[in-house]
Amino acid sequence: PPVHEVLVHDEDGNLRRDARWQYHWDAENRLVMMEERPGIATYPSGAGDAPARQRLEFFYDAQSRRSAKRVFHWDAVANDWKPWAYTLFLYDGWNVVAELDLLNGGTPTRTYTWGTDLSNTMAGAGGVGGLLMVKRWQRNANGDASLRALVHNDANGNVMGLYGIEAQAMLGVFDYDAFGNQVINTVAMGNDVCPIGFSSKYQDKETGLVYYGFRYYSPEMGRWPNRDPIGERGGVNLYGMVGNDAVNRVDRLGLACAATQALPSNLTDALGDAWKDSFNPDGTVNEQGGSLIGTGSGTEPRPGSGGGSGSFPQENYPQPGSGETLDGTYHTHPYSPAEGGHKNVSFSCGDIQNFAAGTQGGQKVVMAGDSIFILTIGDQAKLKNCKLCCGKWNQGFGSNPKDSFQDRVEAGVQAAIKECGLCYYKATRGGNGKWPKSATLQN
Repeated sequence: PPVHEVLVHDEDGNLRRDARWQYHWDAENRLVMMEERPGIATYPSGAGDAPARQRLEFFYDAQSRRSAKRVFHWDAVANDWKPWAYTLFLYDGWNVVAELDLLNGGTPTRTYTWGTDLSNTMAGAGGVGGLLMVKRWQRNANGDASLRALVHNDANGNVMGLYGIEAQAMLGVFDYDAFGNQVINTVAMGNDVCPIGFSSKYQDKETGLVYYGFRYYSPEMGRWPNRDPIGERGGVNLYGMVGNDAVNRVDRLGLACAATQALPSNLTDALGDAWKDSFNPDGTVNEQGGSLIGTGSGTEPRPGSGGGSGSFPQENYPQPGSGETLDGTYHTHPYSPAEGGHKNVSFSCGDIQNFAAGTQGGQKVVMAGDSIFILTIGDQAKLKNCKLCCGKWNQGFGSNPKDSFQDRVEAGVQAAIKECGLCYYKATRGGNGKWPKSATLQN
């Protein structure tokens, strides 16, 4: 792009125009078309002999996976768009396993073999680091011969090199900058052999965008062209890629948790008041809490009525009024001396199960002594299908019976949030008694 460019967005926060492209989105905020603006004569990285103007159309299946891509080139003689490529994508879950050329009878262009990803499962990390082999099929009788290549990945799941099985030699290596721009590519045929590169995601050679599943990422701009699907619950930067830390973190499907979660003073004050009210003169304790109500001027903590001897009852959370929204809930985790005086204990199985049910807004906050814990939604699809969070919590809690109570709860929480696609944050009060301005991701 030029040194200076104006980015134009629509009312949903989707990028509509930059210095080179015009973007079109559907009602579900999915990118459905890109068209080069007239008079723009620059080429994207790796585009080869692409003409000055291109148009791309994207299609999606019922799971919002990109099922097809059509590419057109502008024909100045006919004064119309000429079909150039039409690719059908086949998937195993969210991992693409084949590309078919629909302009040539559906013949295969590339096929992919996947193994376990960074999570040591087949799809727990969205395939990041799991690509094992790619086969580029012979296009026609006069085209390049088919070849197979073994894939070398680094610790972050980036494709770093290809080893040719037929050639019995390295085909070349890749490297990337901190935002995923390809800075080294020694493969003779460029990305034509394997378009899957940064973070094991597919990069369109025509645009340079990296397809993550629910969103496209622009390494050139270092950001997503559209908003986080869960809004501010994923962090205050709606367009930021993994908290601007792509060197150390990965995103499964364009839905990764933000690195931090804001901890406003009105929330810490409300938690402090609830904590004081949690301890009774007779030495017993009651959980206290309230709701985080979205108003026209921000989020307002509102204390609930009464308390709960075992847990804070659902019916005690205040409900939003007209024109307001339920943004989340908060409550305390006090323990009496008779219970061992446990402090810094985060979420119970019931806390996570209630939050996953979708009736408590997009944020759940717990205060336990010198720690504040926060849950937000990371993967809406996993949360929707989450049915085993308590089973996973209990499994994690019981995995090391000799650990401290706090460590056993922590093991349960980590097992449950992985099952349900949740983001988990923690903030610890300083020695001066003050809280930090944000909580840090614990996933």
